[in-house]
Amino acid sequence: MAHISTSYCNLGALKLQNKQLAEAQHDFAYAFELAHQGGIISRGLEAIAYMAHLYQLRQEKPAALSLATYVYRHPQSEYQSKKLLESLFSPAELISNRIATQDNLLSLIQQLCPNVSASSHGSILSSKKTAAKLQQLKAKLGSAFAEGN
Repeated sequence: MAHISTSYCNLGALKLQNKQLAEAQHDFAYAFELAHQGGIISRGLEAIAYMAHLYQLRQEKPAALSLATYVYRHPQSEYQSKKLLESLFSPAELISNRIATQDNLLSLIQQLCPNVSASSHGSILSSKKTAAKLQQLKAKLGSAFAEGN
């Protein structure tokens, strides 16, 4: 599912280049939904990064910067997403901007992804769940290394 989500992000990016904003929005929303269904947080963050780009093209800088800041600072955000965001905003803006509340982020995403439920957004936007998953992963890795010795 990760590859399909990435493919939809790439397709949406091409549509952004051709100024097909509505079509790109659909692709990013679908990529976000697939990432949620697959439980792939990094792919959901990639879709949100592209949504930030879409907001910027619509000249809605506060919305774009809110989404961009969240993704840029997220521990599971990948290099490609961060590079995209650095092409939209300076790293200083992304680091110094205050992260929006979860409710504000949900509102911004729901404007672009009306068919995805609020609970879907929460799984990718909840730092508590992300922290818990990271702790579980660390515990599994630790026990795997302990068993190997």
